[in-house]
Amino acid sequence: MPASWQERVSALELANAEVAARLADQHGASERLDTKATTVLGFVVVAASFVFVHATDDWLLGVVGALYLFTFLSALNALRPRTYRAVPEPSGAITVYRNLLAAGSINLKEQFLAQLVATKAQAFEENRQADRQKVRWWWVSIGGLVLALTTSAFAVQLGTDNGSTRQRPVPTSCPRLGSGQSPRSVVSTGATCRRP
Repeated sequence: MPASWQERVSALELANAEVAARLADQHGASERLDTKATTVLGFVVVAASFVFVHATDDWLLGVVGALYLFTFLSALNALRPRTYRAVPEPSGAITVYRNLLAAGSINLKEQFLAQLVATKAQAFEENRQADRQKVRWWWVSIGGLVLALTTSAFAVQLGTDNGSTRQRPVPTSCPRLGSGQSPRSVVSTGATCRRP
């Protein structure tokens, strides 16, 4: 026995509610991924600034800098705005309704719900493609971060083993002014003084 009109409409209403809930979940997952990518960006900035202060090998600093830059750009790409379809679009829903009315549709509610569910399902698939790109770039940024942190640890350890840091030593006394030397010329050399 074929399903009655009421059963078909009930099934379509259930499908509509489920697809709408899944679209909302999809949007929430995308926002959580944005939060993760933002966290990677912040971590990159903090870790890179630490390494650039404590490491001494210029070649290794160049490699670490390139890795952090790659990671930063990958995380930014994960955050890049993408177009997400939200359905139903009001004008589209009204157009579908008017077309069904003009066609003299007998089961207006059933046909309208069927088109609405199909439109939401199509939007879900389009949004999924955008989310896959975001996830891919987030994983690339995580891989870059792991490489950058590993190389950073090596660079900082190498700098510590050499007993030096990139910080400029502070003179223990102020330079004395020679004849013909103004206080400005001493300041322009960048020397800082500690008074005993």
